Amino acid sequence: MIPQHCGDVGIAEVSFPLTEKNLRKHFLGRRSYTKTKFCAVKSGKDWAVIQISKKRTKNLFQPIDGIKILSLPERTFFVHEPDLDVLHIGNLLKVQSKHPGKMVVFQGRFEHISFVDVKVPARIRLIDVVPPNPSKLESIVKELVGESLSLLKIDVELINILDLVKKSKADVVLLPCRSSYDGAADKIGKRKHYFLDQAPELSEKQIKSSVLVGCSLSARIFEEIYGSKPDLANICVRESMKATDGIPTISRCCKIKKDIDVDGDLILVPWGANVCEVAEALRIALGSS
Repeated sequence: MIPQHCGDVGIAEVSFPLTEKNLRKHFLGRRSYTKTKFCAVKSGKDWAVIQISKKRTKNLFQPIDGIKILSLPERTFFVHEPDLDVLHIGNLLKVQSKHPGKMVVFQGRFEHISFVDVKVPARIRLIDVVPPNPSKLESIVKELVGESLSLLKIDVELINILDLVKKSKADVVLLPCRSSYDGAADKIGKRKHYFLDQAPELSEKQIKSSVLVGCSLSARIFEEIYGSKPDLANICVRESMKATDGIPTISRCCKIKKDIDVDGDLILVPWGANVCEVAEALRIALGSS
């Protein structure tokens, strides 16, 4: 588990032993800031971490009506590293690797406090579409993790648009957009190829003898432009390659316009996902790995 932001983590200093009974007695009924989701609790040299739920009101401070004990002192380790960026996933994995099996509470740069509780090396899967090469998701994840990449076991599964084209015997090939072509003319050969986002004018014969490489949204666009259903080579992960083996899996989906969508083990980001969106998906994947 990794909090989305250090702002999600509250801090409390108490004078009693950090037992489950004492923590529940102390926190239940107290008021907490609306954005606080977790609390790192300190008693002397001991630390514990709890997750809190609140009765929602219109006020900024709301009564706590439930707590979940995430770790007690015997499993909680505190680290003070003034230069540590507590929002950098690679840094957190590095800290975690030094304290396996522990919930690590850390105070880092700008005195921000957060925590990490991930089993390392953590295994995740990336399913992405190429070209362009290299895979967008793999590239961003490697940038996010940096030098701590060895602390992840990343299974990468690629859906190669041009391989799908090569398997088809259609005379005309429709690709989602120009970036999916990547100059690989040898895979398409002498066949006509077009890009759906440019809404090319096609004859009735070309429409009937075409293959569309894309997803259900691409098929809807094709049908609206040309008035018939396409022969679809489906690249949709949600429809064709669902993750069912318990490995947290990150992929892209054009139906996701913003934020993240979690469907069991499948964590979907927008097709044009930015670094922040992939980072959030990675945080979620590590929290369930």
